[in-house]
Amino acid sequence: MLKDNSKLNIIIVNDFSNINGGAAKVAVDSAVGLSLAGYNVNYFCAVGNVDQSLLDSNVSISHLNNEEILYSKNKIKALFRGIWNVKAYRQMKKLLKAFNQENTIVHIHGWTKGLSISPIVCSLLHSYLTVITLHDYFIACPNGSFYNFQSKGICKKVPLSLSCIASNCDSRNYGFKLYRIVRSFVQKAMFVALKKKLSLISISKLSYEVLTPYIKGFKHTYYVENPVDSILIPRIEAELNKNCIFIGRLSSEKGVEYFCEAMLKLNIDDAIIIGEGDNFKNLIQKYPKFKFVGWKNKLEIRDILKSARFLVFPSVWYETYGLVVQEASSFGISSIVSDCTAACELINDGTDGMIFRSEDVNDLAEKISCMYNNDELLSSLSKATYEKFWNRDHSLMNHAKNLVSVYGQIVGKNELVLQNK
Repeated sequence: MLKDNSKLNIIIVNDFSNINGGAAKVAVDSAVGLSLAGYNVNYFCAVGNVDQSLLDSNVSISHLNNEEILYSKNKIKALFRGIWNVKAYRQMKKLLKAFNQENTIVHIHGWTKGLSISPIVCSLLHSYLTVITLHDYFIACPNGSFYNFQSKGICKKVPLSLSCIASNCDSRNYGFKLYRIVRSFVQKAMFVALKKKLSLISISKLSYEVLTPYIKGFKHTYYVENPVDSILIPRIEAELNKNCIFIGRLSSEKGVEYFCEAMLKLNIDDAIIIGEGDNFKNLIQKYPKFKFVGWKNKLEIRDILKSARFLVFPSVWYETYGLVVQEASSFGISSIVSDCTAACELINDGTDGMIFRSEDVNDLAEKISCMYNNDELLSSLSKATYEKFWNRDHSLMNHAKNLVSVYGQIVGKNELVLQNK
């Protein structure tokens, strides 16, 4: 039980110290937010240059200075490190000695790209209160997505079953899939032994439902929505704009080709695609009329969103959230989202955005046509999404407040509150 006069210590664990995706952004932002809220925060990581926001904060950094597993020069050593990172275990053990089990939370965000499961096991074996945020599906699925990158479809196989093992579903090759299988078996063995001590945080209803068969027996599962980095400005009059926007990685699971095909079918050239990936050059050649601008920083994306008529979020896998949909909503930019993603939880279909049948180009084209050709409808959708977004508190400090509420339940002190309001 946390003593009234003790200060909660929080160890944020994530592969990366830099922001290179949604999970890393939430990990970094939450570390900064919790520090601003008055808590003693340590950021434990393996790969990357430390984000400036961490350097500018009171967050302590514990950095292993490892290479990312995928891009390590010594492939054999990297594979063993991906299964069990000895250095990460030792460093976590050393770090934990400075903190009391009763008032320390170890919060895991990502571990498969550099850390391995070893720091999680270390925390649990030494009886520290530990929680994982489920940003992806690696806790169950070997490739972390329930998606077959070879056949380009959602995978319904039971993780680690014979059919799963035999399936060449990895985005690289079957050899890499076998590595992930071994890693998953090691992980599963550890979780079977220790999961009663481990709590989970889900960020969407969809991801929780997908994972429900595989997370039975864990201590508790909580729900905490991701924070949204937004600034309050007057609503962008989307009905006056023409640009149809896609933001995301240019790979098959993100569904960018469905967006391009739907625009091509409608003979609409006003498409801006923000992002990079393996398909970048092929897409430019295949769709020369569309504007491919590569990846942009936060401020550049905001400027492009101000010129947007609407956003299309056509992912074909079980996205665990839809952060870009929320960011667009903060400007009054409505979204068209596929029905297989958690982003559809953010949309009231026909009221503040539209939902289409995943992988159905004709249905997507119909929804695009409605929002592209009807200014009155688009104005209504834009006003509704803007109002809905700003009627709720998506701020970092509110996210920190929600995390602290969960931490309070984990440590057995439900009234735990922000210490520095």
